[in-house]
Amino acid sequence: MTSRKRTKASTNPQLGGQARAGDHRASKSPWSHAAAFCGLVLVTVILYWPDTHLGFFHLDDPIYVVNNSLIQRISADNVACILTEPYFCNYSPMHLLSYMIDWCIGRGSPVAFHVASNIWAGITAGFVYLLALQLTGGRMAALCAGLLFVVHPAHVEAIVWISSRKDLVAAALAVPAIICYLRYRSPGRRGTRWYIASLALFLPAVAGKQSVIIVPGVLFLIDWLAEQRGFVKSLPDKLPFIAIGALFALGTYGAQPETRHPRELYVIGHSAIKSLWLLTGLGQYVLFRLRPSGQEAALGTWAARVVPFALVALPFLLKRWLPGKAAALICWILLALAPPMVLSLAHPVSDRYLYFPSVPLVILPGLAFARFADRWARTGRIVALVAAGCIAVVWVFKTVIYLNEWNDPRSVWYAATEKSEAPAVREYLGTHYLDTADNLATIISDHAAGQNRAAELARRLWHEDPRLETLLGEWSRGNSNGPVGKDFKRELRELAWNQLEEAARRQGGRTSPGLFYRRGRMCLDRNEFDRAEAEFQQALAEARQFTYDRYRREVEVLSQHALALIDYRHQRYEQALEHIREAEQVQQQANVAWIPGLPDYRTRLEQLIGQQVREESERRTAVQQ
Repeated sequence: MTSRKRTKASTNPQLGGQARAGDHRASKSPWSHAAAFCGLVLVTVILYWPDTHLGFFHLDDPIYVVNNSLIQRISADNVACILTEPYFCNYSPMHLLSYMIDWCIGRGSPVAFHVASNIWAGITAGFVYLLALQLTGGRMAALCAGLLFVVHPAHVEAIVWISSRKDLVAAALAVPAIICYLRYRSPGRRGTRWYIASLALFLPAVAGKQSVIIVPGVLFLIDWLAEQRGFVKSLPDKLPFIAIGALFALGTYGAQPETRHPRELYVIGHSAIKSLWLLTGLGQYVLFRLRPSGQEAALGTWAARVVPFALVALPFLLKRWLPGKAAALICWILLALAPPMVLSLAHPVSDRYLYFPSVPLVILPGLAFARFADRWARTGRIVALVAAGCIAVVWVFKTVIYLNEWNDPRSVWYAATEKSEAPAVREYLGTHYLDTADNLATIISDHAAGQNRAAELARRLWHEDPRLETLLGEWSRGNSNGPVGKDFKRELRELAWNQLEEAARRQGGRTSPGLFYRRGRMCLDRNEFDRAEAEFQQALAEARQFTYDRYRREVEVLSQHALALIDYRHQRYEQALEHIREAEQVQQQANVAWIPGLPDYRTRLEQLIGQQVREESERRTAVQQ
């Protein structure tokens, strides 16, 4: 018998080849699988429990959660709006509905949102276990896959950052959709019901995030590579999946702003190589990375241009060299990496994009585990367990380190400055310092957790400063504005300014209106009015190039208002009125009150200008007389 025939004969998608007798007996006990599923959820929640102390992240969380009125009340109008309207340049209603449930339970507490994200991640891990069970036929192999999924360090961003919930929701629904499809393809099953269930799960999955739009391709790869099913026979039952994916893709495409980044082959190649390295669990995990530039070395550019073509040819090569399931899983990884690479995103490589591609990645060791156990029995199982244990230890170590970086009171951006050259990293670290200085009184007086976090920040920044104990004493008495407290706030603002200066120096061709607006506000605080005016003018110029309309208008309104304040201080009332009118017009068009009371400001300025005109007229009359 040829190798291809042997593969075809042993690739039932339900069992994944000849499983051991003990695993077959275990597979018939639903309670053991339910226990494994719940155990994986529990392990995930325990591992990520430290994130419950983080609160809301200042990036995106205010828009998605804190200030999102759509999720703060369960009503027909809110649900209808979520289901039918794009939100924040995205059409992903399912993840907004998950926020609505969290808000209903926790009443806006960030702890409720973090616990919910941890549970979503645990549910995904449980379904990874069940999918691995389908493909390997071995409970121990499936459990190894589920545990490896729990501890993969690339998942930290998707789980800890509440705004990345859509990655969790999409994967938690897409994986069982694949399981149901495999059940549908298994002989002796009630195929139609499983097929309908698969479609029913895929619909909310792609409504969670369009990264899982590649699921029809995954199903085709399993049919083609694992089952040796022909293209013509495989296509019809994928068409409904394709239609659902296309529907949501069109909605998302219409909501996305133009990134103005051309689709270039070297970017795709670079992104593929970087993402594959990060999937190994050995990379540097960080929120933002620089988009690769076209000024790379000739050899690197050539290699990156070759990679996309190599990826296209790889499935055909794998089909000849590897067992069908292993080939299908590898191709699934590559296919799942495709959306961020080909969509010309500002950040084509991001940890959260790796959440769904890591599903097949962790099943591959499970498949190898089952193969070792089949071939060498107990010795093979021991070797496979030791290998899986070594991988898990390394990944747990990396995950814990990255979790600690998120829990750093200086913010996750502090460690990121050592790992990324992206100017946004410096900008957001400076923003964190500035916001902390501006809101220190509220942080200290609000609750004990806030005071503890502020104290930890002070210990990190002033660990060798003799004023530390005096500062903590002032704060313990509820005094955030004591003599030493003022020194601490001044130092925070100085740290913020240094980071914002570095961000501006590294900006390059990146558009960042918020950066210059914050610098302008700091110049105002220093009474450097000429420099503040120049920064606000730069913020306006940057905003007019920005493609996200809502943010562009917000910065325009804020900058115009700030320029009006400077003109008002210098008694340039007509220029101030012009800025206020511009801000009022943009704010009315956006139908958002970023600066309340703009009509009142305009009225007051018109009165002042009218008074000036009258006084000037009276003065001229007096001179003529």
